[in-house]
Amino acid sequence: MADSNWEDALIHLHEMGWDTDDIDSACEALVEACREGVFEGNEPSDLDTDQLKQILGDDMSTTEQEAVVTLAEVRAQEDPEAEAMREALWDIDEFAESR
Repeated sequence: MADSNWEDALIHLHEMGWDTDDIDSACEALVEACREGVFEGNEPSDLDTDQLKQILGDDMSTTEQEAVVTLAEVRAQEDPEAEAMREALWDIDEFAESR
């Protein structure tokens, strides 16, 4: 999953029962931790499983963690790809049906 694109990551989380708010909150927590929190100066993909658990909680599978990392890294960018991801996230059901 680590090499997959944000669309695959978003679909994976959707299939695992995550909703828009869950995904948004997890991405926000990860970006914040890397920008101004405990892991300031790191990218989400720099963090190991234990560090991710510290931020995201213990009840997440490795594939879910990887998907959140993928989405958080895209979300932190200010480019058309990040905008496309945000739009897909806000209408995740329609996005999932179109794939």
